[in-house]
Amino acid sequence: MWMSSERVGLEKKIHRILSFILVLTIIVILSGVLSLLYITNEYFIPVALALVFLLAFQLYPSGPHSNKKYLLLDWSLGLIGFIITIYGVLAVDISRRLPRVGLYMPFHEIVFGIIIMILLLELVRRAFGVTFMGLLLGFLAYLFIGPYIPVEWTHKHIDLEYFFHFFYLGSTYYGASEGVFGRLAVLAITVIAGFLIFGAVMEGTKISDFLIKMFTSLTGWMIGGVGKATIWASILFGTITGSAAAEAAAIGSVTIPALIRSGFPPNIVAGIEGAAGTGGDLVPPIMG
Repeated sequence: MWMSSERVGLEKKIHRILSFILVLTIIVILSGVLSLLYITNEYFIPVALALVFLLAFQLYPSGPHSNKKYLLLDWSLGLIGFIITIYGVLAVDISRRLPRVGLYMPFHEIVFGIIIMILLLELVRRAFGVTFMGLLLGFLAYLFIGPYIPVEWTHKHIDLEYFFHFFYLGSTYYGASEGVFGRLAVLAITVIAGFLIFGAVMEGTKISDFLIKMFTSLTGWMIGGVGKATIWASILFGTITGSAAAEAAAIGSVTIPALIRSGFPPNIVAGIEGAAGTGGDLVPPIMG
């Protein structure tokens, strides 16, 4: 029994070390590639997403990794996502060397599109729950059954092969801004991720705590003073980031507990932080 618990502890330690190495590798590659080499987003985004797939299935495991079954499953899913997204780099090179005629869609790329959609839905389920995944499945179902429902809600028939191919490589072959490697991925990886890291640094160095204390000293005597301090701190931080997500990650980690301790109901806290974070999108960032 003692040997068994010792072995489990050793496996957890090894897993933490491997996860740390993986995170460090992702940070070094993403920051190094961006700063030292001139690589267009067409090549950079697939590499970044490939590393994210490896990390995501470790951060949101299917079960305790002390059980080798769950550990093997999560690493397998991460590697599958890694391989499929790395293929996006090859697809960019292929599209430049061999321009396609018409809507030629290789079978393996359609299969990759189906697999990557399944993997993304599974990650959504793990991170946000079954309800959110069900909502996405509902939109997907509407996409396919739309031509067969009443006129008010109907739309033209969409070819399944084309849909999965477009979802996977739409930005590569069709010049679209949607899809796995589209503008949302570009925004998340090149802009929001950096500000989220900056927000974590602010939290670790207590800078965000300083902002809250500064505005609390100005508004603390008012009714709802902590809420007003939250709004002003969010506006100030929004001038740096220009991102609601980054603002919520940096300032929200301090303001949300403070608001709850002050007696604000959780639903009101969520409303205040959500509305204040929106200022990050409305206020022009002063850092360029």
